[in-house]
Amino acid sequence: MKTPTLLLAALLTAATAGAQLSPGPSTPTPILPATSVVRLKVEQESKSETDGPKRTQKRALKITLTNTGTDSLPLRVKYAFFGRVVGSHDTVAIDHSDLTTQLQPKAEQTLTTATQSATMTAEHYQDKKKVEASGQKFTGYGVKVYHLGKVIAEAFAPSSVADDMATMPGLPGPKPKPAAPAAKPAPKPAPKPATPAPSPT
Repeated sequence: MKTPTLLLAALLTAATAGAQLSPGPSTPTPILPATSVVRLKVEQESKSETDGPKRTQKRALKITLTNTGTDSLPLRVKYAFFGRVVGSHDTVAIDHSDLTTQLQPKAEQTLTTATQSATMTAEHYQDKKKVEASGQKFTGYGVKVYHLGKVIAEAFAPSSVADDMATMPGLPGPKPKPAAPAAKPAPKPAPKPATPAPSPT
């Protein structure tokens, strides 16, 4: 889902008042043309709401791109929020999408994603009956920046999310590992010379 950056920023300003802002990793990466370097910084806006045993988490990303070079760069930013289903250890993609921008020379630009929600209900009793825990909760996020189809910067929190993002639909898969060299067959032993038959006497 693509939404104009200014609209996203306006919506999040109103929706995340009092939200916690946690900084993410920053990764400078050289790209072509050689005169340009794009720096990536990701901050996560976090907010939680509780209603009895139900807890709703809300997350959004502020993705800041800095172009230190003298060339205008067309960029595509893919991002994903990851989570876990309560009672399972499997990672799921709660949401993933992408944003595009033309990053001007010697400029900084911040893209803000749509706010995503994950709701989980803790184990509790209702009408004297036990209700099992259910729902989803956030576990991390990943961001990849592309220039002309190549990844030029990326950020993951935690770092293990990199593997989950590599296998997510719409993103390039992990590079295949080189095949192990085939074992060479053992050399066959040289045939023994034939023993000459004895001469008749």
